[in-house]
Amino acid sequence: MTLLCSIRSRLLGLAFAAVIPLAVIMTAALWSQWRTDRAAAAEHAVNEARLLAAQVDDHVSATENLLSVLGQVVSFDPADRSANDTLLRKVKSELPDSSSHILLFDLEGINIGTSQDPDYPRPNARDRSYFPRGDGRSHSRGRRADPGAERTSKSSTSRARSRMRPAGYGRC
Repeated sequence: MTLLCSIRSRLLGLAFAAVIPLAVIMTAALWSQWRTDRAAAAEHAVNEARLLAAQVDDHVSATENLLSVLGQVVSFDPADRSANDTLLRKVKSELPDSSSHILLFDLEGINIGTSQDPDYPRPNARDRSYFPRGDGRSHSRGRRADPGAERTSKSSTSRARSRMRPAGYGRC
């Protein structure tokens, strides 16, 4: 054992004996701190996701309420199209910028009200999945369809509502 005979080798062995336990303790402390930070970040992400989900739910509920009220005040007579346009433009002016357009269609998919500019061409929704096919059945078979995904390349969220009046008029 000539390796541990010199003073230099003994001092080097003593230094390693002091440094290695400290390095292990530092590594364990860093590992524990990393796990704690990771758990806190995950908890923060979950809380942010819950907050965002609540905001989305509030927005969807507000939109549903708006559509419900509009369904009660608009006219389903095609002759009242200009009055519907005026009402829908006024409602659209009060909505946030993230809201694009409000459209009202009869049961055949013909536009009888829009919040778009008067110079903008009126959309026809006969080919949309939530209107009946030629045999009278709905394309979507009663499921809520996404009216905007069919005609736009942008990411959007659309709401469609259909209601029947006793006289056979549809409410949207």
